[in-house]
Amino acid sequence: MSSSVSSHQHVAASPGSKRRLYVDSNTSSSLKKPAIAQESSFDKNVSRLTLKKSCEILECVNRVEQKIDRLLAFQDNQHIEDLFDEVMKLPVDDLDSWQMLGDLLMDKRNCIKLVSKYSTLGGSDLGDFVRCIWAALVTDKFGCELSWIGRDKKKIAVKGSNCFSLVVRTVKANIKYADVNDPDIEKDSQDWIFKSKRRVQRAEDTSNVVESCVPSLSDSPVAGTSGCNRSTVSNI
Repeated sequence: MSSSVSSHQHVAASPGSKRRLYVDSNTSSSLKKPAIAQESSFDKNVSRLTLKKSCEILECVNRVEQKIDRLLAFQDNQHIEDLFDEVMKLPVDDLDSWQMLGDLLMDKRNCIKLVSKYSTLGGSDLGDFVRCIWAALVTDKFGCELSWIGRDKKKIAVKGSNCFSLVVRTVKANIKYADVNDPDIEKDSQDWIFKSKRRVQRAEDTSNVVESCVPSLSDSPVAGTSGCNRSTVSNI
């Protein structure tokens, strides 16, 4: 009988224990829910903070890259300018130099450099300004080898060349002549080319006159007096 009671107690105890287990499991689950919610909120905050910091770092990297690009561009431009000055001697005096100038002007940076340099040459009027630009680019001697459209096959055509395009851009970069028409610049350029031989002849004549005025030491009647002054002295 005692064994049956024990068995009954055991059976009776089993449902109670299940109920307690069921209650305990519900209680444990209810206790865990706030923790899970709290953990989820924490993760969201961490994610937002991480995203914000990532954006800030990305912006910082972009700014640094932009500064590096500007520095590299400056160094590159400086290198181009140094290279241009090293290989190109102006004004040009022969065909090789003319062709080299045309090649270098295909680089926009070289063109900008010369436009900036020569756009402030000045001149009393448009024609004078155009002549000043051509004189800075080409010697009178080599100007004799040029022609406007190259009708003479022995001469070099200027129309449509990179050098003439540079002259046009240089003229228009000067605010005084910003609205000038291309045909006006063409006319003055043709005039400069046409008169190159005359200027060369004039320079040679002047040089001959100067040489004829410079005496040798044995011919000089007055020490330190030039031939030109000698005639003045004799007239006195």
